Amino acid sequence: MGGTERAVHAVAGSLHAHPRRAGHLGANIGYGAPYGWSGELLSGWPAVAFVGSVEMVLSMVRRARTAPATDTAVSEVAAGLNGHADRAAELLAADLAAGNVPGVRRIRREMHVGQPKAQQVREHLTALAGSNGQNG
Repeated sequence: MGGTERAVHAVAGSLHAHPRRAGHLGANIGYGAPYGWSGELLSGWPAVAFVGSVEMVLSMVRRARTAPATDTAVSEVAAGLNGHADRAAELLAADLAAGNVPGVRRIRREMHVGQPKAQQVREHLTALAGSNGQNG
């Protein structure tokens, strides 16, 4: 079923399930009846658009509730570094492989970050290397 066809079915199902909505739609169409089919169409479309938009929001909420949980666990420190943790691990891989954690000055110089961010990166690299915090 296509997107438009699915939307039409959702609106029709919603109107069938909730007679008050159908009553509002009928009242809107009746208001435009003296002006012909174009008046009926123009008077009725806001109710249909509203019901359609509510159905769309509800379907999005249902999908969000049933979305599977992601298995990618990222440490809070790495998540707070906005990609700097991965970049630092790549740039300083040789030092980390040797068991050395670069100092804050070197991290600042090579990554072009400020003192607080460099300290956070160093803490992350220390945990990643499992070292005792030696400067390289």
